Amino acid sequence: IIPEVVFKPDNDNEELWSLDYEKLIPVLISAVQEQQQIIDEQKAKIEDLQKLESRVDELESLLKASTSK
Repeated sequence: IIPEVVFKPDNDNEELWSLDYEKLIPVLISAVQEQQQIIDEQKAKIEDLQKLESRVDELESLLKASTSK
């Protein structure tokens, strides 16, 4: 997926493949930023839904009060 971080030896029998983990840092930071953006959007949706739920509860209370009179 990220070939630039992979080191392929000239001779597989004498050396091991390896990764340059420092080159992964920008990719990981970007992934965390994307994840945080998703979390922030979900928080906003949750807050909106909680406000809506509160308004529905208020309307239900008013409806029950008006029908019981």
